[in-house]
Amino acid sequence: MNQPNAARELKAQGDSAYRQGQFAQAVAHYTDAIKADSTNPTVLTNRAMALLKLERFTDAVDSCTQALRIDATNVKALWRRGTAYYKLGQLAKAQCDFAAGLAIEPANAVLAAELDKSVKAIEAAAGIPQPKLSINAALEPVAEPRSPQDFERAWREHARVPARLYEYLKLIPTDKLPALFRA
Repeated sequence: MNQPNAARELKAQGDSAYRQGQFAQAVAHYTDAIKADSTNPTVLTNRAMALLKLERFTDAVDSCTQALRIDATNVKALWRRGTAYYKLGQLAKAQCDFAAGLAIEPANAVLAAELDKSVKAIEAAAGIPQPKLSINAALEPVAEPRSPQDFERAWREHARVPARLYEYLKLIPTDKLPALFRA
């Protein structure tokens, strides 16, 4: 069997073991698949997921980092590495990975929730009180600001929900941004 075929077969065995809840066996199969073909980021992110299930968070970070060396825009690698960092208590690194993934896939609700969770954990660890969002603020339609004051109000309103803030910033023409950020 040639290397790519061997890697595919080993990945399939890893997928099967994972579906059966045999995470250690899945890690072994994925590791063998990586030895046969180290250029497939999917095998690395699959191994990372199995490692997360085994609570081997440092190894999951390493596997995701390898995947990101192959494909820096791999959202699953960013998400899983962020999850591993979060479990390791490295909240700032988790936040960075979730934000990077959200920049690639702005509509990814799971990443937005994970980013929000990491921001809240950082704030809680720093003793920053969590403001309560009004129901109306979450339901208000987002519109381009008419003045710097509108911009500042909306920025504060949407800052707790990064995906919403991102959507808000996308509405503003780039030539108007410098005027909005002037003191």
